[in-house]
Amino acid sequence: KRSLKENAKVLIIDDFMKGGGTCRGMEDMMKEFSANVVGTAVVIETKEPEKKLVDNYTSLLVLNNSSLKEGRIEIFPNPKLLK
Repeated sequence: KRSLKENAKVLIIDDFMKGGGTCRGMEDMMKEFSANVVGTAVVIETKEPEKKLVDNYTSLLVLNNSSLKEGRIEIFPNPKLLK
């Protein structure tokens, strides 16, 4: 708790989100530190599950589907950002 001042503003950045558990855990931990999460950003989120454990976040890309067997990965820009 000494490394993060009380009421500090925190921006959470994650590389990959499937269900949102990691971001949710980071948000919960920041509450323990009495810090304020001002935003959450993700580089790539999966299309499924559609409902994540966190509500307010922004992702840059969406992993639509992938197949290791076929060697195929479909990643698209987040359509919410293109509006």
